[in-house]
Amino acid sequence: MSRTPEEGHTKACLARAMVSAVQNMRDADYLTDHDFRIAAQNNDALVWADSYLADGLCDCVCPPLPKRTAQLVVIGPNLLDQSKGGMHVHAYGCADTHKAEYRFHDIDTSTPYDFGSEREVVEFVYPPSDFDYDPETELASYADDIYFYPCAVTALAAVRNAGQRVKS
Repeated sequence: MSRTPEEGHTKACLARAMVSAVQNMRDADYLTDHDFRIAAQNNDALVWADSYLADGLCDCVCPPLPKRTAQLVVIGPNLLDQSKGGMHVHAYGCADTHKAEYRFHDIDTSTPYDFGSEREVVEFVYPPSDFDYDPETELASYADDIYFYPCAVTALAAVRNAGQRVKS
């Protein structure tokens, strides 16, 4: 199933599931024409469609939902102030990216990337294939060199909580 019940299904997907449910019930002589008309009046077919999709008796044909991301800028290396880390992450459009400490990083501050989590940022900055480490066990040591400013933390939290694309 490509969507959860909370995300909802498209009308085409529900219609397909309703047809499957009704055909199966008619084929099994569970539903007469009269019963079907009564069920249609009570919107029972929609309930059947939902249960067919939830139970996996009918395949979901909904297109996948777009990936939930936040637009962030990754600034560094060679920052003037590395007391917080060698790489800094801000939400795209954050006013702090115009500070003097980033004056030599115009390309970094004007190039947004879409990220869904802090882990994605760390793996973008330090690709496991280039730095020869196991992200499952050694990611934290690389994450220590990246400082996430509150604007980036808020943008990523909004993506996790609201499930929608966030532009700062």
